[in-house]
Amino acid sequence: MKTPSIMRMTCFTWVMFMAVDFVVGVLFPMKQIAGHNVLAWSSGANAIVAVSVGFLASSAPWRRLQLALALSAVPLAIQVVNVIEGVIFLKVDTVILWSLAASPLKYALIVPLWAAIFRPAADSPPRYPVLPTRTIGGMLWRFVLCDFIYLIIYFVAGIFVISLPFVRDFYATQTMPSLGQVVALQLLLRGPVFVGVCALLARMMGRPGLFAAVTVGLSFTLISGVAPLIQPSPFFPDPVRWVHFCEVTGSNLLFGIVVALIWPKRPAAELPESAAA
Repeated sequence: MKTPSIMRMTCFTWVMFMAVDFVVGVLFPMKQIAGHNVLAWSSGANAIVAVSVGFLASSAPWRRLQLALALSAVPLAIQVVNVIEGVIFLKVDTVILWSLAASPLKYALIVPLWAAIFRPAADSPPRYPVLPTRTIGGMLWRFVLCDFIYLIIYFVAGIFVISLPFVRDFYATQTMPSLGQVVALQLLLRGPVFVGVCALLARMMGRPGLFAAVTVGLSFTLISGVAPLIQPSPFFPDPVRWVHFCEVTGSNLLFGIVVALIWPKRPAAELPESAAA
């Protein structure tokens, strides 16, 4: 896609996100977080997601509905997981619960607009060859491996965070799931969803290699870590939120890179006919 088209798509996306957030805020008004300009932070977070999906759209080999669905699936899946874990991990009142439940809708509502914008140019082939689909067995062992890698990264980062006294004191006031429940949530919910998202991002890049893997990691952490946690939160006091910001952005960047290195294989043009999955 040409740069002017990407810029228009990014601006339209940001406006759409802000409009949906405004409607959700009117329907489910939450108590204003003292001392914060929530609108400015929300605008910035929506801009981060809009710019990120705009970049992905410029790299992906797809167009129209296929690309629109893929782009929407990335932030939608991440937001749904965040909502589920927010409900399970932290106490929320009814208004916050409904606001959280409605917030992912903007990523579904944007699909028709994106499908109309992503029109293929007659003389513009994809920038890179499309990565060939792996066999079921090849995808399965990579999926399981990446899922367990996410669990390890999650706990290593979590151990560092919980070692900070003010974070430990905050969670001492919360009703938290047991260790077994936390493991199950990461291994059966967040881990699989994040593996799928990063694998999808890797296919959007259309090529293997370290540069593409770092790009996947950056895109993933911007949408899954920076955008959600840069905003003031009804769940965390600011010191705890910023610690989680560093934890999540760092761990998700690493995880995105790892998945992108494990998942793709060389483009079909470079593979011998007998190459295994």
